[in-house]
Order: sequence, then C-alpha cells, then structure tokens
Amino acid sequence: MKKKILVVDDNPQMRGFVANLLEDEGHQVLTAEDGLSALNALISFIPDIIFVDLVMPKIGGDKLCKIVRKMQHLQDCYLVLVSAAAAEMDFDYTEIGADACIAKGPIESIVEHILAAVRESDYLSKDAAPKPIKGFEVVHLRQMTKELLSLFDEGQREGST
Repeated sequence: MKKKILVVDDNPQMRGFVANLLEDEGHQVLTAEDGLSALNALISFIPDIIFVDLVMPKIGGDKLCKIVRKMQHLQDCYLVLVSAAAAEMDFDYTEIGADACIAKGPIESIVEHILAAVRESDYLSKDAAPKPIKGFEVVHLRQMTKELLSLFDEGQREGST
C-alpha cells in the first residue's frame, strides 16, 4: 500500500536521498528542512509516516516527535527517528514518542531499514515492546556526543576559574 510520507532532515543530501528512495517506491513524499518547517507542512499534509532527524535547527527531532504525538489527527502516524547521534547516546527513542529508530550509517543499511520501516508501519501497535535501533550494528561509533560534552565541560570549568 502506498503511503503519504514526510521526511524531515536538515541535511539536503540526506533529505533528497530518502525522498527519492521513497518516491521510487511509489509513495507520496513531502520534505522539510527542520522541525518548524515540518510543523508548517503538517497543517495541510497528514502523513502515514514521518522520518525525522534528531539534531536539527529551530525545532529538533525530539521536540517535533513530542509535538506530533500531542496532535490528535496524527495519533496513528508512524514516527521513525533517523539519526547518527541517537546511536552514540544513551537514548530511548520511545520516550519522545517515536515508534522506531534507524542509525545513520552505510547507505545500503539505511536503504534496507527505511524500506523495512515503511512495511512495519502497517503493523503499528502502541503496546509492542520497543525495538532495538536498526542499523546500530554497522555504525562505527565516533563518540561524537561524548567528546562534545567533555569539551563543553572543560570550557565550563575553565570559565569558572
């Protein structure tokens, strides 16, 4: 069954790649460059699935997911977080209302997991146990988040002396 899908990512290459992949599968796809643009699109576009990046300007993916979950007309929307940062952090995507999470990694892995998420959206069950982050096993963790936080902590300590 063909779906209405919103792809939200601040990276234009990633956004275009995912949109093209899904359009080639016959789905109706709309894109947004950040959470604020996505909320504007959701005024007139009611998707079956939203693929959303976690780290974005204006309104991040975590806040966007929480807002979407409070919108009555989007209660049945399947929310999929697609993020490199989620794989590097101790992060429970279900706490923000997402139904699934895909780690950004090798293109082949992303393609496989995005198409699987579209299929899984037909079997949405709010009572189902959370699934592990898809693609996590092929991501080489760079510890980006931990390194940035440690630099921030060092700067805080230096600024207080």
